[in-house]
Amino acid sequence: MKVVDAEHAMKQLQVGPDYIRNLVELVRSQGTSADSLFAAAGLDYDPADDGGIPLDAASYSRLYGEAIKLAGDECFGFLGPGRIPYGTLGILCEYLLPAHTLGEALHRASRFFDWMQKLQHRSAELQAHVPYTVSEDVATLYFIKQSSSASSVFVTQRAIASGLSSWHNLLCWLIGQPIPLLEVQFQGRCQLDESKYRRIFKAPLSYQQAHNTCRISAATLEAPVSHSQESLEEFLRLAPYYLVGQCERDSSEYSISSKVKQLLGDDFSGKSPGIDKTAKLLSIPPRALRKGLEREGISFQALKDEARLEAAIRHLRDRGQSLEEIAAHIGYEEVAAFDRAFKKWSGLSPQQYREQIGMD
Repeated sequence: MKVVDAEHAMKQLQVGPDYIRNLVELVRSQGTSADSLFAAAGLDYDPADDGGIPLDAASYSRLYGEAIKLAGDECFGFLGPGRIPYGTLGILCEYLLPAHTLGEALHRASRFFDWMQKLQHRSAELQAHVPYTVSEDVATLYFIKQSSSASSVFVTQRAIASGLSSWHNLLCWLIGQPIPLLEVQFQGRCQLDESKYRRIFKAPLSYQQAHNTCRISAATLEAPVSHSQESLEEFLRLAPYYLVGQCERDSSEYSISSKVKQLLGDDFSGKSPGIDKTAKLLSIPPRALRKGLEREGISFQALKDEARLEAAIRHLRDRGQSLEEIAAHIGYEEVAAFDRAFKKWSGLSPQQYREQIGMD
């Protein structure tokens, strides 16, 4: 894709008002006015809107970058009292690029996080960060603890969830492909808008766990790192959109993809509607539906696969359902066909998934 085409594509991708308001609130909490933030980003701002307007991906990324500079903290205080300097993400990414596989990149990231912790908490006794563990065919990726002996600051579950989502998006970019999540685990009782975060992660959420983690197929650890210094520069320019703003599609009940998934439902035992029928049900032309989904970064077929994977995972967590019954719910007459599809989507067979979550 030519640069001019990439620029055009970024202008078609929208980040909704809630994300703009969050940035405005963050800089206001730091004692800076919204006018100063928008002026620094070279954007027009009407105080009457209070950030209640969508922005294209490039403008949002620029606004987010200026908010980081004004706050003096790339994590906006989410990870404790020590500020994370602007540019830390770029240094982390450069440190990850020499890795050959995702697993190797996670080990490099672990060393980077240990180094950052030492810089922030020089006198504290810190345990080395464990990037992941593997049991059978599932890898459990560990994230920051909800509270830390190195900090008196309580890191909220919402901040953990946002950080996990951004970390997952970064890893997907690193290997150039989506990484299906089998489960997301949180310490403590649920403090989230659960339906919103289920849409973001597209996976079951569990609470009262020992750690904050994402669980993925262990085979994904062997996926090769697919980026170079050149592609990193483009990624960093638009990183706030890719890591944060892109979640707008997944969390917004008003997005086209959300409406399509509502129509698809979770029972695929009958013939599910194709794109033409779906467009008719939404009262829009099929071409407009395709374009709308393209702006949100997903195809109709990929959306159907997402919906079927999510439905399959929900059914697999029900002990009372056999694989034959679940296959029928997902639209497969034979278990073998369902087995192949689920493994393509998640990296595990249905039986392996059940074994890993303690269902068998």
